[in-house]
Amino acid sequence: MLTLSEQICRHAEPGLFMTSFATGCVREVHLTATALPGETAAELCARTGRALENADATAASITAFDLAAPANVLAWQSPLQESFGDACPLTMVETLAPQPMRRPALEVLAIVAAPLQPIYAGGRAIGNVWQSETLRHCVLGDLRGKNASDAAGDQTQHVFDLMLRALAEADMGFEHVFRTWYRNAEIVRWYAEFNRVRTAFFKAQHVFENLVPASTGIGATNPHGVALIAGLRAAATLDGQRCAVDVPSPLQQPAGNYGSSFSRAAECDLGSHRLLTISGTASINPAGETVFLNDTRRQVGETLRVIEAILRSRSMAWCNTTRALAYFRHPDDMRLLAPALRSLGVPLLPVVNSTQTVCRDNLLFELELDAVA
Repeated sequence: MLTLSEQICRHAEPGLFMTSFATGCVREVHLTATALPGETAAELCARTGRALENADATAASITAFDLAAPANVLAWQSPLQESFGDACPLTMVETLAPQPMRRPALEVLAIVAAPLQPIYAGGRAIGNVWQSETLRHCVLGDLRGKNASDAAGDQTQHVFDLMLRALAEADMGFEHVFRTWYRNAEIVRWYAEFNRVRTAFFKAQHVFENLVPASTGIGATNPHGVALIAGLRAAATLDGQRCAVDVPSPLQQPAGNYGSSFSRAAECDLGSHRLLTISGTASINPAGETVFLNDTRRQVGETLRVIEAILRSRSMAWCNTTRALAYFRHPDDMRLLAPALRSLGVPLLPVVNSTQTVCRDNLLFELELDAVA
């Protein structure tokens, strides 16, 4: 057990990294589990379920990566429900790596000492709500278009409408959202259309006058065949006030300057702690241009430099990381992250490596992470 402070604890073992921290009498748990050599996806799920049980934690949201061959992914919903229950959203993600290079992994947000109130749509769980002494929290996941045959823009609008309905059930609005995830199939083909729909929605919801959430928009396929699968986190004080602020990047300009509607990072005031969530970050200079073209190693290094500057701006460091997702365009490049982190004195990071398409053709790497202090 690695302890950062009296109220922030970390546990690390092969294939599992868990951070828990107190928000009043409630504890929030961030768990990252990756398959051990020779471990089946079913064994991974069972091992993760035992870790949560030992922590007296209940899963509020799960993201699963590469649990099986694409044709069999949907069959994994039942085994996952056996390990974690059926009252939390389950986002299934397929990576683009060849089958032999795929490594099943799970990201779990779990809660200790607070009852979860599930939110359903169409008979499936899409979210959970919980409350501490001072804050109300909501996490949504597996938000997707109603019909895979609909135009991508129409599916995107349906997802935003679904967000509003679910947030209303949590007694919140979009002004309380501080983090979003968008996993777009064939993202490069229709990213401009996605941004158009998102920007129109944000204008209608007055998002630009309040808090523009931190976000990740990444190219990823899913077993449902839909154009988009999304998720979010939101929080509000018990009297309905926002408790998060946007955090600028010291080394990059605001993404809104070149047409993308997200903040570089956002920080949520949990009372006893601060939760910093950094958007998907890539090798982009202050002018908004991709740098180190065709050089993944240097793009990784530049991305880490940008993220480290954000962490430092909030009096944090890599050791404050609770979860991270690394996206590589080419699967052979996944080997580059660990040595780059070691060069910064970071021997261990709770990260899932995956092969996905970044939103620009010339970007080869992207990294997102959360940190707590």
